[in-house]
Amino acid sequence: MSDRVRQAKEMWEDRWTARGYCLCVTGSVARAGQTDFSDLDLLVLQGSPDDDHENHTGKNVSDDQESFDARITAALSSGIEHVSVGVRSLDDVSAMIDTDIRSWVAQMDARYIAGHTVTYRAFREGMKVTVKKRREHILAGLELLTRERHRQYGSAVSLLEPNIKNSAGTLRDIHGIYYIGLLDVIASRPLGTEPLPDIREILSTMDLSQARRHALIDAYGFFLSVRAEMHRHSGHLHDSLDFELQRSVATSLGMRSHDEKKTVERFMRAYYAHARAVHVSVQLAFHDARQSSSSHGNRPHEPETDHALPLDEQDVMEVFLAMATGQRQPSAALIRAMDAFRGKTFRAETMRRFDDLLRTGTSIAATLMFMHEHGVLSAVLPEFAALEHFFQHNVYHFFTADEHTLRAIHATETRLRDDAAIARLLDQIPDKSVLYYAILLHDIAKPIDLAHHEQIGADLVPTILRRYGRHDIIDTVSFLVREHLRMEQLAFRRNFREITSLQPFLAVVQSVQRLDLLYLLTLADMAALNPGVLTDWKRELLRELHEVATRMLSTESTTDGASVSIRERADSSDTLFTTDGRDFSAAVQDVIDGELVRMDMRHHRAFSEVTIFCLDRPLLLSQFAAALFGADCSIVDASIETRHDVVIDTFRVVDIITDGHLREEQCSLLRNMIRAVCAGELEAGAIFDRYRRKWIRKLRKLPTTHIPTDVVYHPHHTASGAEQTIVDVYAPDTFGLLYVLSAELSLFGLNVAFAKIATRVDGVVDSFYVVDESGGAFTDSTRREQLRLRLLEKIQALAE
Repeated sequence: MSDRVRQAKEMWEDRWTARGYCLCVTGSVARAGQTDFSDLDLLVLQGSPDDDHENHTGKNVSDDQESFDARITAALSSGIEHVSVGVRSLDDVSAMIDTDIRSWVAQMDARYIAGHTVTYRAFREGMKVTVKKRREHILAGLELLTRERHRQYGSAVSLLEPNIKNSAGTLRDIHGIYYIGLLDVIASRPLGTEPLPDIREILSTMDLSQARRHALIDAYGFFLSVRAEMHRHSGHLHDSLDFELQRSVATSLGMRSHDEKKTVERFMRAYYAHARAVHVSVQLAFHDARQSSSSHGNRPHEPETDHALPLDEQDVMEVFLAMATGQRQPSAALIRAMDAFRGKTFRAETMRRFDDLLRTGTSIAATLMFMHEHGVLSAVLPEFAALEHFFQHNVYHFFTADEHTLRAIHATETRLRDDAAIARLLDQIPDKSVLYYAILLHDIAKPIDLAHHEQIGADLVPTILRRYGRHDIIDTVSFLVREHLRMEQLAFRRNFREITSLQPFLAVVQSVQRLDLLYLLTLADMAALNPGVLTDWKRELLRELHEVATRMLSTESTTDGASVSIRERADSSDTLFTTDGRDFSAAVQDVIDGELVRMDMRHHRAFSEVTIFCLDRPLLLSQFAAALFGADCSIVDASIETRHDVVIDTFRVVDIITDGHLREEQCSLLRNMIRAVCAGELEAGAIFDRYRRKWIRKLRKLPTTHIPTDVVYHPHHTASGAEQTIVDVYAPDTFGLLYVLSAELSLFGLNVAFAKIATRVDGVVDSFYVVDESGGAFTDSTRREQLRLRLLEKIQALAE
C-alpha cells in the first residue's frame, strides 16, 4: 500500500462507513503502475446505511446528500498531493455503462481500501451482472476508445515522439488487453473485497502464445520504467517521449553509448520492438474476445499454440494477394500463422507473386502494412528489413523510415486523391507498380549512407527488380529513386521560373511521363513526413513547377521555344507581363512618374499574392518584410525584381494564424503599413521589435535552438549570362527571420535579386540570389566568411 493510499485510509471516518460509504482506489495506483507524480484517483461509493445509524439519527440518509458528499470530497482532498476524489452511488456506476463507457471501464479494477464492505460487494456484484449481460457492448466500447485514442495520439507504433501512455502499442493498449481478461475474471469468480488479479497475472493467462505473453509482460515493465524516468526528468506528469527526453531516459535505463545518437537509437529500437509486440497482441485479444462473446461466453479455442495454421510461403503470398485485391481480410488465425515466417526469406518463385500484388492490388498500403507489422514484408523484400525502426532524430521526419515508406504508399491511395487533378494523374498511369516500387525503394539505402542514399538506392534497384522479373521498369524506377528529392528542392529553394534553373531539371527528367511519376512520388513522400510539411502553398508550388515543366517538355523546340515563354517577363522591353498574363507596365510607369507606391493583391486558395512597386533604395526588402510581419503575414515565397529603377517585389503570404490567404482587414492594414514604411513614417526595426514580442507572447512560439544553422554559397548564371551568387541560409523557424536576414544582406552591400523561403516545420532554408555593389557575383572568400558569421550571430540572437 502506497503512502498516499495509507494516508487516505487513515483519514477515513467511521461515520462515513455507517452511512453506507466505502473508499476505493482506481487508476494507475490500483494497477500498481504509478510514478511519483501520478494522481491518486479515489472513488467513494455510496450504498445503503447501517440500520443502527438510520435509527440513531432519525433522519433519512437522502437528506442533505449532496452536502454530505461534498464534505467527504473536501476532507479526502485536503493534505494529499495529486489527489482526485469522485463520489458515486451504485446506481450512478451502473448507469455509466450507457452514458460514459470510459469512466465505467476505469472502475472495473477499483480496489477496496476502507469503509462499508457490503457496499463494495454490492458494487462488485453489479459489475458482475453488467459484464454478463453487456459483454459485447463493453468490448465495442473498449475498441471504440482504442481507435479514438490512436487517432488522437498516433495509430503507428513507429512515431519519433510517441506518447508512452496513449500511442499505439503502449500502456493504454496493455490496459485494454488487461480489461478484456478482467471481464472473464469478474464474470466467473465469487467477489469479495480481496484485490483482483494484477495486470501481469491477467496477461500471463491470456489466450496467446507463450512468447507473446512473455513479450507483453516485458513490454509492460519497459513502459513503466520509461514513464517513471520521463516523469523524474521532467519533474511532473509528462507522457510525450520528446526528443529532449529520449537521451536522458535512455541513459538512465543503462543504454548509454559514447555516441549520443547510438544511445537514442538503441533505446528507441527497444521501444518500437515492445510497441509492435503489444500492437499485434491487442488485435488478437479483441478478436478472441469478440469470438468468445458470439459464442455466448464459451471459450472459442484452447490457448494459442506457436504455429496455429500449417501454411507454406506460397499459401501466404496467395493470402496477401487476396488481401490486396479486396477478396479477404486478415483473421486472427492468419496473424498467428505469420510467426512461422518472421525473419525468413522467401524463394525466388514465391517472390514473383509480390509483383502480381503490386500490379493488380487495390489495397496495396493496407496489405504491405499488415505484412510488415507481422514481419513478413522483409521475406519478399529483404532490403526493407534495414529500414525497420530506422529514424532520423528531427521533427521533419515524424515517422521511422519503414513507417514513412508505407504511409507514402497509403497517401497515393487516400490523401493525394482528395485533389481531383492528382487523382486523374494517378488514374492515367498504365502500370502503378512503377510508382509503388519507387516509393518502396526511395529511402532503401538510408541505413547504408544517409547523405548519399538517393544514388546508392538507385544502384540497388536493378538487382531488386530483376528478382521480380521487372527488367522493363529498371531505368524508370532507378531514375525516380535517384532523383526523388530534386523536384522539391527546385520548387522550394530555387527560381524555377528562370530558364537557367529549370533547364537542368528538364535535362534530367527528359519526358512528361517521368515528370508525372516524379511529381506523384514527391507528393507521396512529403505527405508521409510530419503532418505539417505538405502545406497547401507547397502543393501549389509543386503544381506550378509541374505545369511549367510539362509545357516545356511538351514543346517541340524545348530549348528555344520554351525559353522564350519562361523569360517573357524579363525580356520584354515595352510591356511587363506576369506569368499569368497580367500587365504590370502601368504600375511601373506610375512609380516612374512620381507615385510613392503601387500594390496589387490577389487571393488564391492556399495563399495571397502581394506585389509591391516603388523606387529602389537600400534596405527595401527588409522594410517590406517588417511591414508584412506587422500585418500578421507569414512569407512563404518572394520574387524580387528591379526594372528601370523600379522595384517589383512579389510575396506569396499566408495568415500567420490560419495558414491560409489573407483576410480583408489584413489587406487594408498591410496597404497602410507598406505605404508608411515607403514614406518613412514607420521604422522597420520598430515594427519588427513590436510584433515579434506580440507573437511570441501570443503563440508562445520560441525558436528551436537545436536545429542546425549554416550559410552556404552557390554560383548562379542568369539567362542573360549575368553572374549571381545564391546564399542558402539554414536556420530555426522564428518570427521575423526574413527581416533580419535581408537587413544584414543589405547592410553588407548586397542587392537581393530573388528570394525563396522554404519552411520545414522545424526549420527553414531561405535562399537569396544576390549581387555585390558592382552588380556581379559575391565571390570574395574573406567577405563571404564575414557575412556568414554575421548571419549566424543574428540567427543565434533571435533564439535568445
